[in-house]
Amino acid sequence: DHWEPLIEMLCYLTAQEFRKPTESETVGLYESPPRDFRLLPLLAMSEPSVFFGEGGAGKTELMALLCCLIANGGLLGSLVAVQGPVMYIDYETDRDTFNRRLRRLARGLNIPYPSIEYYRGGLPFARDIASIKANVLNKRIDYVFIDSASLAVGGQLENTEAVGQFFSAIRQLGIGSTIVTHTAKNREVGSRTAFGSVYWTNLARSVWEVIGSQEEGSNQLSMAIKHTKVNEQGKMPRIGLRFVFNEEQTMVSEHRISDLPGLESSMPTKQRMIDATMGLEGGAGTMAEIAEATGLSKATVQKTIQRNPNTWVRLAGTNGVLSRYGVRNLDMA
Repeated sequence: DHWEPLIEMLCYLTAQEFRKPTESETVGLYESPPRDFRLLPLLAMSEPSVFFGEGGAGKTELMALLCCLIANGGLLGSLVAVQGPVMYIDYETDRDTFNRRLRRLARGLNIPYPSIEYYRGGLPFARDIASIKANVLNKRIDYVFIDSASLAVGGQLENTEAVGQFFSAIRQLGIGSTIVTHTAKNREVGSRTAFGSVYWTNLARSVWEVIGSQEEGSNQLSMAIKHTKVNEQGKMPRIGLRFVFNEEQTMVSEHRISDLPGLESSMPTKQRMIDATMGLEGGAGTMAEIAEATGLSKATVQKTIQRNPNTWVRLAGTNGVLSRYGVRNLDMA
């Protein structure tokens, strides 16, 4: 019987805490600090980012790489991380699978084995928020990765209410986060989005598309990371990575996307044409030759050349020879 008053008091205090009003704050009269990054240029310090891509694009491998960089405060090419405690909330594999992936990456990058908190997701994220929040607070976590969105919202990727509750739960953590999800079906290259509700794009501060290419039987994965949405500042340039998988280690290096096989369709049309033109004999070609080298239509090639007169120079043909076009300005802005 002596437990009854205690339980009643606990219920009362809990109810009071939930009923406590949230104080508003005055803004506009002070200078805000510049937008910080947990990992430049991909991850904001304290805001949610979404990464989407087809199955097999290498999304989980990329997330493990970002975890390694943040845990050690490392850098890889243009990727620069601010060190901090990280938690990986995994709905798809298990602790040992993720641990092996981390250790292979660490050996390939020649960095110390990372110390990362692993949380095996079971319940949908919003229903499990009390347990997740307790772990975040107790272990002083300041960045979480969630892989993947589908199970984190109980399979309701297209349900606006479920997605809204998910982002509301993330906001309760008060730290930065990255969510992994899949690509919407029947979308053309250049207009692809995250699968499901438009909230996956609207409620994220930054959205990236992960495009992967790996030939059958190859131990190499080419990856392009494309910025499709941002709330502040401008979109970041595309990033190209190559993963080389071996039994004991995974090596990762940054490259120009044009140097990575299978990723031509992920490049901007103008950049594809510049690279193709420079690769032709004499660094120039007819519109038909440029179209064949890029896989673009002749009409697209003609339109792009006409819209960018400062990039291409026309080499007039003689004696019935078709005009050829060369690159005279490598500025791709």
